[in-house]
Amino acid sequence: MPDTEKTVYVRITGTNTFGQSLEKFYKGDQKAAELAFLSLEPSKGGPTSWSTELVEELPEYVYIYCPCCSKNILNTNMITEV
Repeated sequence: MPDTEKTVYVRITGTNTFGQSLEKFYKGDQKAAELAFLSLEPSKGGPTSWSTELVEELPEYVYIYCPCCSKNILNTNMITEV
């Protein structure tokens, strides 16, 4: 039986002490993703507020377009495995 389970990603958005928007994508457990997102102290640019959501489809800007093969390739620099 083929594996038809879709990969679910965790998208966490928030704001840091300096008022800057933060957005990170994680592949793995939601709780582990939240811990990773919160690992940086607010005084060093870490989040002061955040929200978490599970996403099945990543936005287009997470992909890199390859002109040689005309395909969108997942930018692994934008996804953290937890």
